[in-house]
Amino acid sequence: MQYLVPNYYKEFQCIGNKCSNHCCHGWRVLIDPSSHKKYVNAEGAFGEKLRENIIEKNGEYFFKMTDKNQCPFLNKENLCDIYIELGRESLCHTCTTYPRLYNQYADIMESNLCISCPEAARLLLSQKEPLSFLLAEDDFDFRTDVDTELFNNLTLARSVSIDIMQLRPLPLWKRAILIVLLASQIQELLDNGLKDFSSILYDYTTISGLEAKISPYAFMEKVQESKGILTEYFISIVKQVFQSNELTFYTKLYEKYLGKAGNGQYSFLELEKEFNQYYKDQFYQYENFFVYFLFKNYMKTLSVKNLYKTVIVMVFNFYIVKVLDILVWLENGKKLDLSDQINIMSCFSRDFEHAQTKYQLLYDILGEHNFDSVTSLAFLLYTPE
Repeated sequence: MQYLVPNYYKEFQCIGNKCSNHCCHGWRVLIDPSSHKKYVNAEGAFGEKLRENIIEKNGEYFFKMTDKNQCPFLNKENLCDIYIELGRESLCHTCTTYPRLYNQYADIMESNLCISCPEAARLLLSQKEPLSFLLAEDDFDFRTDVDTELFNNLTLARSVSIDIMQLRPLPLWKRAILIVLLASQIQELLDNGLKDFSSILYDYTTISGLEAKISPYAFMEKVQESKGILTEYFISIVKQVFQSNELTFYTKLYEKYLGKAGNGQYSFLELEKEFNQYYKDQFYQYENFFVYFLFKNYMKTLSVKNLYKTVIVMVFNFYIVKVLDILVWLENGKKLDLSDQINIMSCFSRDFEHAQTKYQLLYDILGEHNFDSVTSLAFLLYTPE
């Protein structure tokens, strides 16, 4: 079997109790059958504690979370008592693999590091050079059935999309719009039962072809007022995604600077212009964020057949993170460092990537307000040069 992973993948090591937002709180921990059998047969006082803290729901087993929504085996030093008492080999599958994500297509296993883990987010955001991917092989022979023609063409389209996102001579906003445009055209083919994208991909592989694709959006420079109105409307709609335990802090910042509590004291458009200048040398972090999602989610089109939805949700995610960045930057006296960005992206990922119903809710809400069109997304993404 072949394994495809980001170039920084093997650098990951859990930092244990040094983690700023550890993975032992905030969600349920599913116990796989093999681990459950081991836990219920464990001996002594610790075995009794294990059995007392396992609950069953619909035939599946979970750890009973504490009143603070933490794993009952997270001790006062923020270390795992199961690891300490029974050894690493006794951790359940969820705890052993996180933050690694696995998706298998035919005889290729793709693995990524979920950025809900702050250390995984740090690795992603610290890559100043364009991300690359490494292919390795082992002797394990296992494959899944996929539509080979669609798989091969989606793989090529994803590669082209990642190449576009890493084309740094083009401004980030142009690269993002081009990826949306390509997804839109591919979706038209998919909707018509077609799996061959070669007729449209070539125009996205040359600078002249890319410039021709983006040229219709040059008019946006003359309609900045419309961008401002649309952007603030967008933010007013998606502020409800801040309503969660992970994002409570950002909800307060929104109300303080942009919401009713602060009487809308700032124009977000003006803030964004200033922030873009301040943060322009770190825009590679946003590039990496896009590439992370392209690698992680693009091939899911094999099953859900809705590539356009996948890509525009990725754009929504980026823009919400950017809104959070600007709020924290403002709160910090117009400064934003790597630790701020790690916390923002990991909190957002923890709240959304592990709750697919929120993705659907966000998609439905923004679709109802016509934010799912290429033109609307172009207005949001556009950054004056």
